[in-house]
Amino acid sequence: MVCSTDIRKLLLSISILLVIAFLMSSCGSTEETSDPRSASGGEIETHEYQWLRQHEFCDYNPFSICALDNDHVWTVGNNAGEEGLDKRGLIYFYDGSTWNLQYEADKAENLWQVFAIDQNHVWACGGTYPDYGVIYFFNGSSWIKQFETSGNINGIHAVDEDFVWAVGNEINSLGESMGVIYLYDGESWGVQHKTATTLSSVTAVDKENAWACGSYPLDYQFPSSLSWRSSGRIYYFNGKGWSEQHRVGVWFAGISSSEADRVWAVGFKSSWDAQDLISQVLFYDGTSWAIQEEMEGWLSGIWAYDNNHVWTAEKNAYFFDGEGWAEQYDA
Repeated sequence: MVCSTDIRKLLLSISILLVIAFLMSSCGSTEETSDPRSASGGEIETHEYQWLRQHEFCDYNPFSICALDNDHVWTVGNNAGEEGLDKRGLIYFYDGSTWNLQYEADKAENLWQVFAIDQNHVWACGGTYPDYGVIYFFNGSSWIKQFETSGNINGIHAVDEDFVWAVGNEINSLGESMGVIYLYDGESWGVQHKTATTLSSVTAVDKENAWACGSYPLDYQFPSSLSWRSSGRIYYFNGKGWSEQHRVGVWFAGISSSEADRVWAVGFKSSWDAQDLISQVLFYDGTSWAIQEEMEGWLSGIWAYDNNHVWTAEKNAYFFDGEGWAEQYDA
C-alpha cells in the first residue's frame, strides 16, 4: 500500500530541520529592509537568513518539528534502530540551549507530526500502519496518551485547546485504505468525516476554515519500479461540514495556511519515476486553486508563517516572500 511506513518516512524525514533552522539562525546576522511586496499592500520587514546545522541526533529519525519560540521547540520521530527491529516513537524538546529526550513510547510506532499552541497544550500523532493510530498530549509537565484508533494518524492541527483536528487513514471491510478526519472538542476525540483518499496533512485558520489534503493511488508499483499515478484531493471545512474542494494529479505531502484566502499545498506529480521527480506548489486565493510553482525534487512539507514567509523543502529549502519562490538553501 502507498501509505506504508517506509513511504511516510521518506516523505517527511528530508525536510525536518526547516522550521528550526529559520527560528534559530534568524537570530544571527540579519539586515532589515522595507519591502512593498506585502500581500496586504503595506510594507513588510525582511531579513537575510542564514541556515545553520544546530544539532545532530544519534539513533533518531525526526519527522516533524514545531516551535513556539526560541526556548520551546519539539520534534517527533522514532529511534533509528537496526533493520527489522521495532522502532519506538520519540519526542525531543529544545529549551533554548540543549536538546533532550522528553518522551519515549513503550511500543513500536512512528510519530509523524507535532503541533503546539502554548507550553501546556502540545499534541503529537502517529501510529503503526495499517492498524494502529495514536495521539499524545503534553500538559506542560508530562506526555499522556490521549487517543488510540485503528489505522494511522498522519497530521494534526489545533485552533485552540478545545478544537483540534487530526487526519489519517484506516482500512475498511474491503481491505481498502480510506481517509479519516478526527476532531477533539476539549473532552474527547471523535470521527468527523471520512474520505475516499488517504489523508496526509491538515491546516486551519479558525474553526470555520480548515483544509485537509490526501491522495488516491491509481497505479502503484513501489518500490519495484519507483513509479505510480495518483489523484490528489483537497477537502475544505466551512464550519458546518467537509467537502471536496479541489482534485489534481498530485500526490500531496503537506498543506499550510496563513489566512482563509492564503493556503498552500505541496506534492509531487502523479506520474513520475526515479529519474524525473517534479513537485508542485499549489495556492488557494480564496476562490480557486492553481499551480504556483514547479520544482525539481520531492517536496515533503510546507509551512506558512504569514503571507510573505512560506517555506518548503526537499534536500534544499525554498522560500516564498509574497511575490515568488526562490531557493534559500542548497544542501
